[in-house]
Amino acid sequence: MRRIAGIPDYNGVISGHFRSTPSYRIRRDMGTDDWLIIATVDGAGRFVRDGRDLPASTGNLTLIRPATPHDYGTAPGADAWELAWAHFSPRVEWHDWLGWTAMAPGIYQLTIDDLDSWRAILACFAKLNRLANGAARRRDALAMNALEELLLLCDGANIDHGSSIDSRIQAAVEFMAAHIADKIGLVDIAAAVSLSPSRLSHVFKSQTGLAPLQYLEMRRLERAKQLLERTALSIKEIAAEVGYDPFYLSQRFKQHTGLAPRDFRKRTA
Repeated sequence: MRRIAGIPDYNGVISGHFRSTPSYRIRRDMGTDDWLIIATVDGAGRFVRDGRDLPASTGNLTLIRPATPHDYGTAPGADAWELAWAHFSPRVEWHDWLGWTAMAPGIYQLTIDDLDSWRAILACFAKLNRLANGAARRRDALAMNALEELLLLCDGANIDHGSSIDSRIQAAVEFMAAHIADKIGLVDIAAAVSLSPSRLSHVFKSQTGLAPLQYLEMRRLERAKQLLERTALSIKEIAAEVGYDPFYLSQRFKQHTGLAPRDFRKRTA
């Protein structure tokens, strides 16, 4: 996945499926710059965070947000750990589906008790892995669609959905959506939800994995893409619709997609 300073490239996914040995272990003291989802297909694994041991058995899904130190591997005494995994950066609308139960700072888990639901999730993992590592012409787009389906299945099985999302963060997201065409900054967003800018930044990133202004930029660039694809508005008009001047929109859009807005429009016409 390509990485651009200041904003992640969330239109991509890397996935895999394997059966580990008893000695398997991964330790990342700085975490990663994207989200990681792991499904325990068979055997037993364990995740360690701040000295806490978080077990993983069949039917368990673990989600690790960006920049979260983590240490995981085959559980002590287990012969093997079979897991399906995917590294990804979520599209804007996916963040609301990631309200899983927090087991430790930055590490969330979901246990699927219903066998049919679990089979459907594993089938979706298999499809995601096949597409992400295949040779289809639209491989990345197809893989992202499979990942979206996977996260929706998990969200549907999450009986505690939404319980861990701070209402002030939801209000901040709604404020940004309502003012996407306005010249707003961190101070404006914080004032709208009655938080200090530093407190908003801390809570927002802890729940979404992104800083508030990174999230706002993602929303603006997604909106610009939609307008380029579906309208005949000029670049100047689109820039006004997303709160940017035309030069800055072109600069950020090209850094994000690899294409200037006009070239993106031609490609999708």
